[in-house]
Amino acid sequence: MDADTFLSKNYIEEILKPFADEKTAISTGISTPVKSPNFQGEILYYGSIFQYLFFCFRKQAQSYRNAVSVVCGDSAAYRTSFLKKMNGFPQGTVTEDMDITWKALEEGNKIIFCKKAKADSQDASTFKGSWKQITRWYRGGFQCLVIHNKELLKAKPLFFTSLLPTYVDSIFYSFFFLMAIPSLYFFPAFGKGFLVADFIFTSVAIVYIDWKFFFHLVEIYFIKVFWSLAYLFALIK
Repeated sequence: MDADTFLSKNYIEEILKPFADEKTAISTGISTPVKSPNFQGEILYYGSIFQYLFFCFRKQAQSYRNAVSVVCGDSAAYRTSFLKKMNGFPQGTVTEDMDITWKALEEGNKIIFCKKAKADSQDASTFKGSWKQITRWYRGGFQCLVIHNKELLKAKPLFFTSLLPTYVDSIFYSFFFLMAIPSLYFFPAFGKGFLVADFIFTSVAIVYIDWKFFFHLVEIYFIKVFWSLAYLFALIK
């Protein structure tokens, strides 16, 4: 776990349960940010916590397929024999949590998501700090794609049902979402259609997660723009 992470009282009890299956190499839970008291921190908190909770929903589905795309970097449990076999955490990327996730699945191990194992972590509380954090995560993902290369085919559920759809979706979504805003002037039909469709899908997710997030639509859409810019920046870099 990271130094700025706080575990729930039942975290250890819940995170250990999947290890009853000897094929389980890593067990990961839910991690959400701690609310920061400053203005920028509050905007980042309300926008990003919605995204985090949506990712947890997606991670649960990935767990059913044994195709978790990344374990929580701030808190997770690892089988000791697996870590020894890997000679510890991999080096050479800025996201070793993603790197070791893919290695575990390529080796035929299981990674289980435990939604009852909850942790809170102190994310960056300024726009500048958050930009560095998010672009580092995205750059690490692209690094892992290059490093793992054909090895990913050993973990077909991971590659074909988690990574490929996610990366294709993220690249196209980030581009068209950002283009939809200026296209309101140049191509109003496209811009309005895209943003209306995006709002509908966002509303469905809000209703599923917590309807109170409707009070924070401004922060949610700020994060959508912020993270989309960061994703394309990391891709180009």
